[in-house]
Amino acid sequence: YGNQDDLVYIVMELLEGGSLGKLIVMNGALKHDMTGRILSQVGQSLDYAHSQGIVHRDLKPENVLLDKSQNAFLTDFGIAKLINEAGATLTKTGAVMGTPAYMAPELWAGGIADARSDLYALGIVIYNMITGTLPFFGETPFRIMYMHINEQVPPPSSINPDVTSAV
Repeated sequence: YGNQDDLVYIVMELLEGGSLGKLIVMNGALKHDMTGRILSQVGQSLDYAHSQGIVHRDLKPENVLLDKSQNAFLTDFGIAKLINEAGATLTKTGAVMGTPAYMAPELWAGGIADARSDLYALGIVIYNMITGTLPFFGETPFRIMYMHINEQVPPPSSINPDVTSAV
């Protein structure tokens, strides 16, 4: 990263495989072996971030980029938060940050994002990978919030019969 002639830039590896979100839109539910491989790679990235005291706070398929071999890279730490920094905050009081479909219920009630919030979002990403859809839909963020707090997630097997009870 740097700054030259009033231009701020970040240099990254070019990942030409698109996003996990695009892959799910194009293919629907992913095969179990691919889901497992992507989950392992994203999970390791998330585990490392958490071990460094960083909470992602916006984990979603669009923030998982793929290379040509469909290896997964967790990206876009733009609203990440250092969890070990006493009193650290990136938002104003009462502000909600993240993507509603992937936000943990406690965040809707003004709770503090921590590693558990990222794990909840990862669970929604897994659901999205194995079913090709989200567990909750709503026309407004409030409706989505209500569903995350008050409704049961439809069993993945009710959407994708290839999902076993073990999964």
